[in-house]
Amino acid sequence: MPTTNVVYKKSMIANGTGFSRGVDSFATLYEYGLNSDAPEDYKVNFLNVYNVGAFRGMDQGKRSRSLSRDLFLEQAESTVKFAEEYGYNALVVDSNLFLFIRAHFNDDSYGLLRKFQNTATERNIGTTLLFQKLFSRFYYASGHTMKEFKLSLDDSSALWEQYAVQFFSTENLRFYISNRDWTRMEKIERVVQLPEAYDNLQVCLVQSHNCGTCMKCRRTLMNLDVLGEDVLDRFANSFDLETYKNEHRDNFFADLWDDKDKDAYAGDIFRAAIETDSPLIQNLLITGTEYEYTYRYRKSIISVMSHPTFMSKEICLLTDTVNDEDLYVEGMFKNSWVKVRLSDGRPGYICARNISIAEVNPAEKMSLNAGESMVIGLGKKYGFLPVFAPNDGNEQVTYSIDNDRVAYVSKMGWVYAVAEGKATLTAVSRSGLVAKCQIVVKDTVKKQSKLKNFFKRILPTGLKNWIKKHILHSDNR
Repeated sequence: MPTTNVVYKKSMIANGTGFSRGVDSFATLYEYGLNSDAPEDYKVNFLNVYNVGAFRGMDQGKRSRSLSRDLFLEQAESTVKFAEEYGYNALVVDSNLFLFIRAHFNDDSYGLLRKFQNTATERNIGTTLLFQKLFSRFYYASGHTMKEFKLSLDDSSALWEQYAVQFFSTENLRFYISNRDWTRMEKIERVVQLPEAYDNLQVCLVQSHNCGTCMKCRRTLMNLDVLGEDVLDRFANSFDLETYKNEHRDNFFADLWDDKDKDAYAGDIFRAAIETDSPLIQNLLITGTEYEYTYRYRKSIISVMSHPTFMSKEICLLTDTVNDEDLYVEGMFKNSWVKVRLSDGRPGYICARNISIAEVNPAEKMSLNAGESMVIGLGKKYGFLPVFAPNDGNEQVTYSIDNDRVAYVSKMGWVYAVAEGKATLTAVSRSGLVAKCQIVVKDTVKKQSKLKNFFKRILPTGLKNWIKKHILHSDNR
């Protein structure tokens, strides 16, 4: 394909996206589809299917009953049918690229090139660039977030495409990453709002209709299920839900406890199940009776060791015991691990044999651990915790902040300072108790820099070095 600086005159506004009828595809339609809130000139009106190596059947040694070409033809037919029904155009590109690469790049040194996952981004982008006279914009749906970014020739190109896709843009065609930085669970939460997805969601790795047991079918069914059975039932024409509920559901969720630490998608499902109080993990999680009967860790034995788990820095595993620190019990897992809340706001887990649980009285008053005002350095964070009276009370608390230009707050009460200014943090307990804290964000680094410059101008070299060594450096430790 020759390079050119010519800007093509186009007869229509054509915006395309790859469309496999999967979660990423429908999340793109949620964001940029014809019925989305996107500006008219930015809405998708072309759904594209490319045969450049993504369709891998039994002829490539995959667990499939179909040949690769048959999978492509079935996908193309389904996409064209969907496009006609919902008012889109369809663009289907057939090629022998996969066969060409396999035939001409069979030396060991070309091993990475031959793997589709290592060059999927380049193949799809390159195919789209053939249509610069047609398309003005192309939305590329990535299956990964920026947190998973990794640049390596040995890994899937999907791990770096979130950052790199924009750089393939030309004078005639702009590439955009769709789905923002949504996790798979966040995408699912949006897909379930699209009626056109209910009968057309296709995620299977091995056949043209969902098998219900492969890795992608399994995690998608669980994603839908933790949002509620009424949500799952909307997709009765996309999955065999009767077989799933009767034969697979219990086994899938029974494995979730072990899978959550090894697989980011499983961890995502597990967290969503906890947040939605899904009954599907009740065999793993035993909770108290609402919050009228809350529990608190008794100060007794105690020391703490933190280890990362759950794929998250905000969640830790507690082993042994914890030194004279208040830990609020939120649930018990498999009767051997107790979920608790640490004093800094992080959730964690502690071995059940090291704790005793006692009922406590309901709270009558609530304040925050930082008091009524707090100064936070720009770029820093602080964990706010509720303080109840009587002091053995405990309730679930919801946090909000009135000026997100200055700071924002997480569900767990972590406040992140993003700009100088003032903001008010409000905490509301489940029973309606309210506590507030006035937050002032200051750029402490800037002030220290001014102090250093002041000393640099007026002090002798020897004294400056002494201050730098004994005062300024000690402040930074």
